[in-house]
Amino acid sequence: MNSLPEPNDADHRGKEGGAWDRQAHEKLYGRNLNTGLGDFVLQTVAPRDFLEFGSGLGGLAKYIAERTNLDPSYCIEPEVELDGDLGRNIHLLNLDILNSTTPQALKRRFDMVISIEVIEHIPLERHAEVFDFLVARAGRMIVFSAARPGQGGHGHVAERPELEWREEFLTRGCRFDPELTTRARAQSNERNINHRKNLQIFHVEP
Repeated sequence: MNSLPEPNDADHRGKEGGAWDRQAHEKLYGRNLNTGLGDFVLQTVAPRDFLEFGSGLGGLAKYIAERTNLDPSYCIEPEVELDGDLGRNIHLLNLDILNSTTPQALKRRFDMVISIEVIEHIPLERHAEVFDFLVARAGRMIVFSAARPGQGGHGHVAERPELEWREEFLTRGCRFDPELTTRARAQSNERNINHRKNLQIFHVEP
Protein backbone atom coordinates (compact mmCIF):
# COMPACT_ATOMS: atom_id res chain seq x y z
CA MET A 1 0.00 0.00 0.00
CA ASN A 2 1.35 3.42 -0.93
CA SER A 3 1.91 5.76 1.95
CA LEU A 4 0.79 9.37 1.85
CA PRO A 5 3.48 11.94 1.04
CA GLU A 6 4.95 13.79 3.94
CA PRO A 7 3.26 17.20 4.28
CA ASN A 8 5.58 20.17 4.14
CA ASP A 9 5.55 23.04 6.61
CA ALA A 10 3.10 25.09 4.58
CA ASP A 11 0.53 22.31 4.77
CA HIS A 12 0.46 22.64 8.55
CA ARG A 13 1.25 26.32 9.02
CA GLY A 14 -1.80 27.99 10.52
CA LYS A 15 -3.86 24.80 10.65
CA GLU A 16 -4.65 25.51 14.28
CA GLY A 17 -5.30 29.15 13.52
CA GLY A 18 -2.79 31.90 14.17
CA ALA A 19 -0.22 33.48 11.89
CA TRP A 20 1.10 32.05 8.64
CA ASP A 21 4.45 32.67 7.02
CA ARG A 22 4.96 33.65 3.39
CA GLN A 23 5.35 30.06 2.20
CA ALA A 24 1.97 29.08 3.63
CA HIS A 25 0.21 32.05 2.04
CA GLU A 26 1.71 31.32 -1.36
CA LYS A 27 1.00 27.61 -1.27
CA LEU A 28 -2.51 27.70 0.10
CA TYR A 29 -3.95 30.78 -1.56
CA GLY A 30 -1.37 32.04 -4.02
CA ARG A 31 -1.80 35.61 -5.11
CA ASN A 32 -5.58 35.61 -5.10
CA LEU A 33 -5.99 39.38 -5.29
CA ASN A 34 -9.50 40.79 -5.33
CA THR A 35 -8.93 43.75 -7.65
CA GLY A 36 -12.64 44.54 -7.55
CA LEU A 37 -12.41 45.18 -3.82
CA GLY A 38 -9.30 47.25 -4.46
CA ASP A 39 -11.25 49.38 -6.92
CA PHE A 40 -14.12 49.74 -4.44
CA VAL A 41 -11.67 51.04 -1.84
CA LEU A 42 -10.12 53.46 -4.32
CA GLN A 43 -13.34 54.76 -5.85
CA THR A 44 -15.78 54.67 -2.94
CA VAL A 45 -13.78 54.79 0.29
CA ALA A 46 -10.90 56.88 -1.13
CA PRO A 47 -8.86 56.68 2.07
CA ARG A 48 -6.21 59.20 3.00
CA ASP A 49 -4.40 56.42 4.85
CA PHE A 50 -5.24 52.97 6.17
CA LEU A 51 -4.41 50.16 8.54
CA GLU A 52 -4.79 46.61 7.22
CA PHE A 53 -5.05 43.87 9.83
CA GLY A 54 -3.87 40.60 8.29
CA SER A 55 -2.39 41.74 5.00
CA GLY A 56 -1.12 38.34 3.80
CA LEU A 57 1.31 38.88 0.94
CA GLY A 58 0.38 42.55 0.73
CA GLY A 59 -1.35 42.39 -2.64
CA LEU A 60 -4.34 44.53 -1.76
CA ALA A 61 -2.27 47.18 0.00
CA LYS A 62 0.10 47.39 -2.94
CA TYR A 63 -2.78 47.59 -5.44
CA ILE A 64 -4.20 50.56 -3.56
CA ALA A 65 -0.83 52.27 -3.05
CA GLU A 66 0.04 52.06 -6.74
CA ARG A 67 -3.12 53.94 -7.71
CA THR A 68 -3.41 56.75 -5.20
CA ASN A 69 -1.31 58.98 -2.98
CA LEU A 70 -1.48 57.89 0.63
CA ASP A 71 -0.29 59.26 3.91
CA PRO A 72 1.77 56.72 5.89
CA SER A 73 -0.22 53.49 6.13
CA TYR A 74 0.47 50.17 7.82
CA CYS A 75 -0.07 46.47 7.21
CA ILE A 76 -0.03 44.02 10.11
CA GLU A 77 1.03 40.44 9.34
CA PRO A 78 3.00 38.71 12.10
CA GLU A 79 5.31 36.39 10.18
CA VAL A 80 5.27 37.25 6.47
CA GLU A 81 8.59 38.51 5.14
CA LEU A 82 8.47 40.26 1.76
CA ASP A 83 11.28 40.62 -0.75
CA GLY A 84 10.10 44.02 -1.96
CA ASP A 85 8.19 47.03 -0.71
CA LEU A 86 4.43 47.45 -0.82
CA GLY A 87 4.50 50.89 -2.35
CA ARG A 88 5.06 54.46 -1.32
CA ASN A 89 4.19 55.13 2.32
CA ILE A 90 3.10 51.52 3.02
CA HIS A 91 4.86 49.86 5.93
CA LEU A 92 4.67 46.20 6.95
CA LEU A 93 4.71 45.44 10.66
CA ASN A 94 5.52 41.88 11.74
CA LEU A 95 3.44 42.27 14.86
CA ASP A 96 1.15 40.06 16.93
CA ILE A 97 -1.22 42.61 18.47
CA LEU A 98 -2.47 40.15 21.09
CA ASN A 99 0.96 39.49 22.52
CA SER A 100 2.96 42.64 21.83
CA THR A 101 3.09 46.24 22.92
CA THR A 102 1.40 48.51 20.39
CA PRO A 103 4.07 50.52 18.55
CA GLN A 104 3.86 54.30 18.55
CA ALA A 105 3.06 54.35 14.81
CA LEU A 106 -0.28 52.66 15.51
CA LYS A 107 -1.32 54.85 18.43
CA ARG A 108 -3.61 56.94 16.27
CA ARG A 109 -6.67 56.64 14.03
CA PHE A 110 -6.56 55.80 10.34
CA ASP A 111 -9.01 56.98 7.71
CA MET A 112 -9.79 53.35 6.86
CA VAL A 113 -9.26 50.13 8.77
CA ILE A 114 -9.53 46.98 6.67
CA SER A 115 -9.43 43.28 7.56
CA ILE A 116 -10.31 40.61 5.03
CA GLU A 117 -10.90 36.96 6.05
CA VAL A 118 -8.56 37.05 9.03
CA ILE A 119 -10.33 36.99 12.39
CA GLU A 120 -11.75 33.49 11.92
CA HIS A 121 -8.13 32.35 12.36
CA ILE A 122 -8.07 33.79 15.89
CA PRO A 123 -9.62 31.91 18.84
CA LEU A 124 -13.06 33.19 19.76
CA GLU A 125 -12.02 34.11 23.28
CA ARG A 126 -9.59 36.71 21.86
CA HIS A 127 -12.06 38.35 19.46
CA ALA A 128 -13.07 41.13 21.85
CA GLU A 129 -9.45 42.26 22.08
CA VAL A 130 -9.09 42.29 18.30
CA PHE A 131 -12.27 44.32 17.74
CA ASP A 132 -11.29 46.77 20.47
CA PHE A 133 -7.98 47.25 18.69
CA LEU A 134 -9.53 47.73 15.23
CA VAL A 135 -12.30 50.12 16.21
CA ALA A 136 -9.95 52.21 18.35
CA ARG A 137 -7.84 52.83 15.25
CA ALA A 138 -10.61 53.59 12.76
CA GLY A 139 -11.18 57.25 12.01
CA ARG A 140 -13.86 57.08 9.31
CA MET A 141 -14.60 53.70 7.70
CA ILE A 142 -14.07 49.99 8.30
CA VAL A 143 -14.00 47.42 5.48
CA PHE A 144 -14.41 43.98 6.98
CA SER A 145 -14.86 40.37 5.94
CA ALA A 146 -14.67 37.17 8.00
CA ALA A 147 -15.76 33.57 7.52
CA ARG A 148 -19.32 32.38 8.06
CA PRO A 149 -20.20 29.01 9.65
CA GLY A 150 -19.62 26.11 7.28
CA GLN A 151 -17.38 28.12 4.97
CA GLY A 152 -14.37 26.02 5.86
CA GLY A 153 -10.76 26.95 5.35
CA HIS A 154 -7.25 26.18 6.49
CA GLY A 155 -6.81 27.37 10.04
CA HIS A 156 -10.40 28.49 10.61
CA VAL A 157 -10.99 28.13 14.34
CA ALA A 158 -13.78 30.67 14.89
CA GLU A 159 -16.23 31.06 12.02
CA ARG A 160 -19.25 33.18 13.02
CA PRO A 161 -22.55 34.27 11.44
CA GLU A 162 -22.65 37.57 9.58
CA LEU A 163 -24.84 39.23 12.21
CA GLU A 164 -22.46 38.22 15.00
CA TRP A 165 -19.54 39.83 13.20
CA ARG A 166 -21.67 42.92 12.62
CA GLU A 167 -22.68 43.14 16.25
CA GLU A 168 -19.03 43.38 17.29
CA PHE A 169 -18.84 46.72 15.48
CA LEU A 170 -22.31 47.96 16.40
CA THR A 171 -21.68 47.48 20.11
CA ARG A 172 -18.53 49.59 19.73
CA GLY A 173 -20.44 52.51 18.24
CA CYS A 174 -19.96 51.87 14.51
CA ARG A 175 -22.75 52.22 11.94
CA PHE A 176 -23.42 49.50 9.38
CA ASP A 177 -23.90 50.68 5.77
CA PRO A 178 -26.08 48.21 3.83
CA GLU A 179 -25.84 50.12 0.55
CA LEU A 180 -22.05 50.21 0.50
CA THR A 181 -21.93 46.61 1.70
CA THR A 182 -23.99 45.53 -1.30
CA ARG A 183 -21.78 47.58 -3.60
CA ALA A 184 -18.55 46.16 -2.17
CA ARG A 185 -19.81 42.59 -2.53
CA ALA A 186 -21.04 43.13 -6.10
CA GLN A 187 -17.81 44.84 -7.16
CA SER A 188 -15.62 42.02 -5.82
CA ASN A 189 -14.19 39.62 -8.38
CA GLU A 190 -16.40 36.61 -9.08
CA ARG A 191 -13.66 34.17 -8.06
CA ASN A 192 -13.52 35.78 -4.60
CA ILE A 193 -16.83 34.19 -3.66
CA ASN A 194 -16.32 34.52 0.09
CA HIS A 195 -15.72 38.26 -0.21
CA ARG A 196 -18.94 38.52 -2.22
CA LYS A 197 -20.80 36.87 0.65
CA ASN A 198 -18.97 38.18 3.73
CA LEU A 199 -17.94 41.80 3.16
CA GLN A 200 -19.43 44.42 5.46
CA ILE A 201 -18.86 48.18 5.49
CA PHE A 202 -19.07 50.35 8.59
CA HIS A 203 -18.82 54.05 9.39
CA VAL A 204 -17.08 55.19 12.52
CA GLU A 205 -19.09 57.91 14.19
CA PRO A 206 -17.15 61.00 15.29
